[in-house]
Amino acid sequence: MTPQLSIHFVGLKGVPATYGGVEHVVEEIGARLAARGHRVVVHCREHYTPAGLTTHRGVFLRREGSIRTKHLDTLTHTVRALLSAVRERPDVIGLHNYPNGPLSVIARAAHIPVVLHMHGFEWGLGKWSLLDKAILRMILIPAARIPTALTSVSSMQAEFVRHRTGRSILHVPNGVSAPAWVEGGGDPTDRLSHVGLERGGYILCVSRLVPQKGVEHLIRAYRASRLVLPLVIVGDHNHAPEYATMLRREAGEDRRIRFLGYRYGDELWSLYAGCRMFVLPSESEGMPLVLLEAMAAHCAILACRIPEIEDVGRDCVAYFALRDERDLREKLEVLAEDGPRLDDLRKAAVVRVRRHYRWEQAADAYESLYEALVAGRGSNSGLAGHAGDERVKS
Repeated sequence: MTPQLSIHFVGLKGVPATYGGVEHVVEEIGARLAARGHRVVVHCREHYTPAGLTTHRGVFLRREGSIRTKHLDTLTHTVRALLSAVRERPDVIGLHNYPNGPLSVIARAAHIPVVLHMHGFEWGLGKWSLLDKAILRMILIPAARIPTALTSVSSMQAEFVRHRTGRSILHVPNGVSAPAWVEGGGDPTDRLSHVGLERGGYILCVSRLVPQKGVEHLIRAYRASRLVLPLVIVGDHNHAPEYATMLRREAGEDRRIRFLGYRYGDELWSLYAGCRMFVLPSESEGMPLVLLEAMAAHCAILACRIPEIEDVGRDCVAYFALRDERDLREKLEVLAEDGPRLDDLRKAAVVRVRRHYRWEQAADAYESLYEALVAGRGSNSGLAGHAGDERVKS
């Protein structure tokens, strides 16, 4: 039997996951590693994880405070969490989000292996100023060179890191796990009735309401269309309401557009499973979990043509040009009326996501890397490069 490891996850908001893709990744991977007998601890922010909650799905939770501003929330929490983790002497630390990479010096100084898990490039996020983005680009080199090993959810971003920093990096795609009734093509009609929707009777967008997600382009394109089907937007802002307020102004008095806020669990899966079409207008992604969820829920998908989305969706998704509202409007109108094309997209998406994107595969890759590092069999100078795309390629 594989010896039990002590694994601490740091650099995220926390679990149980509500909003945030990284949080969902850590919850799913952490739960699976815990089920395999490893001791998994997730360091959570006090404003994200409920007080009094000490375990979740077999994972132990540690709540630490932070200075809750745009620039200091992540930094102050990650420093406190790393210091706390180091005191417990785990076998390995999984540090998430590459701007935290330089902080891995805290773990390295304590001779604890630390893996930096990269989920995307922060400089693509609309919340940052030009100066912030320049600093985030400069951080990439030390962020990649200090940790013991690196992983990335995106094959293209992994290749960029290899080229830019000279380090190997393990490509570990995210997974998805839909409820059995969704995977079986179940009928969500009863679950939709309480929000006044009918199966096949609406267009869906699931997104945080932040600038890089491009929701304003979807609203403008939709308002200019002749579509009768309502547009249902699921999600909200995290801390800054200005963009969400602007979106509601863009929607104006158009009664076809509905904002439902955040929805979770079966309610969210019902919204996926019942839509006529799912639209992903995002301009910046690492590896979009909402895309995997939509594919797993048998959705026909129209998405913005950016490399990170195309890498996942391939020819199972229809695309519109980046920030091209006219192209988006035309694709919305044509696809909404093309039943056979929508059916083909649904079938292709389900086949692809079941074949390539499973959480068990991702957990296997994390576990193998952690075990190799703890056993002293290498770092990113060799191990991860060898184990990466050959083992878990998409």
